Amino acid sequence: MAIKEGDSVQCFSRIWISRGKKHFLGRNRIALLEKIDEVGSINHAAKTMNISYKKAWEIINSIKTVSGHEILECKTGGRGGGGSQLTDYARNLVKIYRDMETEHKKLTDEITARINSEIL
Repeated sequence: MAIKEGDSVQCFSRIWISRGKKHFLGRNRIALLEKIDEVGSINHAAKTMNISYKKAWEIINSIKTVSGHEILECKTGGRGGGGSQLTDYARNLVKIYRDMETEHKKLTDEITARINSEIL
């Protein structure tokens, strides 16, 4: 049976990084870290991502607890205002995750092509 256009198979999966049995990094958490790094503020990043400031802190603390490393360098408010930036460790986590995501997509695309050409 021939595959009709639009009927081809697509393969999808998600990446989670865990330590022990605790997931601590996935797509949305990485996006939060990237947004904090971009805007320099947890509060602004949380608003942009439509999550509460409290939820953003819970995510940051969860990553910190499971990874065992500081995630943010924060400066308190004052005349110039406060701010947050990622630690070098956190930036490295983001880079590793994005690199893994790129390789994962290549593999998923190869599997998808194989299924569509060989199996269906």
